Amino acid sequence: MSTDELQILEFLKTAKDFVSPKEVSKRLDRKRCFKQPGWAKQPLVHLAKAGHAESNEIGHYRYLSPEQKEQKERKRDRLHLAPHIAKALRDSGKSFDGITITLQDDDSD
Repeated sequence: MSTDELQILEFLKTAKDFVSPKEVSKRLDRKRCFKQPGWAKQPLVHLAKAGHAESNEIGHYRYLSPEQKEQKERKRDRLHLAPHIAKALRDSGKSFDGITITLQDDDSD
């Protein structure tokens, strides 16, 4: 991780909400922001791809804590199925490598 990324990450940890790349640029280095207004954009994108930060739909960023990362990964690992398909898979008795099939409306026949 570069020094710019480390600085940005420390700044994002203190911010309570999403912050624009321009605001990050201004807050961390005013002189550099005057010469290169969008210098923080590339490190922010890299931090987001690495999973240290997340962005919203308008391109603002915030820190992603380890707990939030884990919660996001768990959500991503879920597979939403129609109840009749989930029941058929569960009743088949086959192993699906760590995937747990649960039914929301458990229709016991």
